[in-house]
Amino acid sequence: ETKEEFNGKLHLLLMQHGIYEPTNGQDYSTFNSLILQAASDTATTLKHVNKGWFHHSLAILLPVITKRDTLLHLLRHTDPSEYVSVNILKTKLKIAQHVVTNNISLAKASWSA
Repeated sequence: ETKEEFNGKLHLLLMQHGIYEPTNGQDYSTFNSLILQAASDTATTLKHVNKGWFHHSLAILLPVITKRDTLLHLLRHTDPSEYVSVNILKTKLKIAQHVVTNNISLAKASWSA
């Protein structure tokens, strides 16, 4: 049934473009694009765009990455003579990086599952 539907749609598209045989002067790219269009029109499943693991878990990843970036910015703009502040920021930054790394691993795992 699907094969007949595809053939009917392809035949109609070919006739609409004046192509009765693929070798009658039309380039093959037009012929191939019509075949793909007929296949797309006949497809029984809906396409969905898969944007990847990062976009899949954006709501979880963005806050932890933002927090890590904020700490990094603070560290870069802290006076090195403030030894205690620098060490505290470095410790917090290491923890934040660990949280980001773990969340990225979880996001990749849940996306691929």
